[in-house]
Amino acid sequence: MPASWTSDTVVLSSASHEIDVMPWIFGRDVAGVNWMSPIAPVAGVLRDPQMVILELEGGALVFVELFVTAGYGYEIKCEIVGKKGTIELAPTSQVVVRSDLKVSQNFPPDWRGRFAEAYRRELQTWVDAISRWRSGTVESNVGPADGPDAWDGYRAAVVSQAVLASMSKGGPARVESMSLPEFYRSCRTFSN
Repeated sequence: MPASWTSDTVVLSSASHEIDVMPWIFGRDVAGVNWMSPIAPVAGVLRDPQMVILELEGGALVFVELFVTAGYGYEIKCEIVGKKGTIELAPTSQVVVRSDLKVSQNFPPDWRGRFAEAYRRELQTWVDAISRWRSGTVESNVGPADGPDAWDGYRAAVVSQAVLASMSKGGPARVESMSLPEFYRSCRTFSN
């Protein structure tokens, strides 16, 4: 983590990923947020760890734990708890060691070990979409869009700003309702 990071940077550069993906996973927009940290506000001091609670339309809650200065390595976890069970991401470690009455696994030092393949696939999907568009085989009337679009980025930015407002005032903040423009609606499987 760069030394120039601030508490705001953690939200804008780290929490923004969860802020972006959770509406897609749940098919619901974020209606409200609440930011908190056990670290007292002191000018120039990074408040880390942080917790962001996203309240989704329909009442689902998403708890985003952020700890960018954790000394043990880079770890990302996601677990969804529902009425009929849970689902979680698998650990990133390729080796689990069981020895001397303990279990251990390695963590990568940063995000690259976890997401290198995902970024490669994302870029390849983008290249493939452009290739289809250039060859005239696009199956959509809105262009070669595959995956997230500018509306997803805009929505994540609006929610991130609400998180910063929550951080600043020290309590929950509402997210301004945002209707999906018709331009994006025709290429969505859900309407947020």
